[in-house]
Amino acid sequence: MSKRLIFILCIFWIILISGCSNTKNNEKHILPKDTLQEDFKEENNNLFFFKNNLSTIHYKAKFSYDEGYKTKVVSMQVLNISGFENGALYELKLEPTGEFPGDLSDNRLTIYLYVDKEKIYRIWNTYEEISQFTNEKDIISNSSIVCQESELSDILDENAQGIHHSIAIYENQRISNMYECNEYGNRVGYYESFSWEEGKGMVWYRSGYREGADSLELEMTEE
Repeated sequence: MSKRLIFILCIFWIILISGCSNTKNNEKHILPKDTLQEDFKEENNNLFFFKNNLSTIHYKAKFSYDEGYKTKVVSMQVLNISGFENGALYELKLEPTGEFPGDLSDNRLTIYLYVDKEKIYRIWNTYEEISQFTNEKDIISNSSIVCQESELSDILDENAQGIHHSIAIYENQRISNMYECNEYGNRVGYYESFSWEEGKGMVWYRSGYREGADSLELEMTEE
């Protein structure tokens, strides 16, 4: 093999490796939790999300406990995890009290939201799954809208079988409801509701299973 041919092959190999490396480096995943996106806070304010200077919110919690319910004031941390072109990713995490039942240990004590200027999306994935997302499309396709300016009507008839989802407008509040009905019109599986108030953020939240089993209810308090 001539020296000229060997030289050309070496150049080709270097270009090939460099191209693969650049493609890999250009793939952007979710940023670490300690990386805040200040630009988002200045340029994209959703009027129904928490104020930018609030990182800890207090709620009066009512949750299933033994054979009944228990009430306790709890704190929720609001953390901006990552920013994108049109919005940002947030983690809402209730501080553990040692009294929440085991069923509340994961998916309802930590909620992930994607917030842009007009809508708030509830993401159904874990942090590990979200960390593999590379763009806003990935987030939105794995989410449900829980707050927007306009009303969202339930596409199913009342008590019809399937997953029901609606967003109602009450003056300066937007209330999202999601639940599932079986073929007999009975509520089964998981249900979840959010109430967002302009200038305040999430003022009320409720979730649970079936007809009130393993329930969790949060109401914002000034304490």
